[in-house]
Amino acid sequence: MGVDQILEIEKLARLLVAQGLVAPVPESVLVAFDDVGGLARPALNRALDVRAQLERVGARFFELPRARQEAIVAQAFEDDATKPTMQVLRAACQLAYLGAVTNDVGLQQVGFPPFEDFEKGLACSGYPRMRNGRVDDYTYNRAPQPTVGDDVSLILTPGGDLR
Repeated sequence: MGVDQILEIEKLARLLVAQGLVAPVPESVLVAFDDVGGLARPALNRALDVRAQLERVGARFFELPRARQEAIVAQAFEDDATKPTMQVLRAACQLAYLGAVTNDVGLQQVGFPPFEDFEKGLACSGYPRMRNGRVDDYTYNRAPQPTVGDDVSLILTPGGDLR
């Protein structure tokens, strides 16, 4: 799923805020993203193009060098009027890239193993597929590995039981 499709999700900003992916934003931003349909991308592209016009008359945002594009986005994040919208957009991009909605390319690029590996028989959960074709067998006891730096002693006893 691309960011265009993410932006078309009804009440997207409210969902992102509720999930903690975006800090609370003004109600006007929430309302603006409530039902944007297919209008979000063209409107956002026009806003970026307006900023590009300040760089070079007649320029479109996508035509500018990468360094100038990044500077324009950084300025938009610094502007109190556009910062909340930019935060929602950043979260939508992250969701599209890392969310593994339809594939795990983004997750692999940041170091996660593939969530689907047909040769190794792994299903999207990371558990082996059954040879008889059933999807996941959750009877395999594969405990998740703690994140480096996590202090598991707060939740596990020395024997490995939950406290």
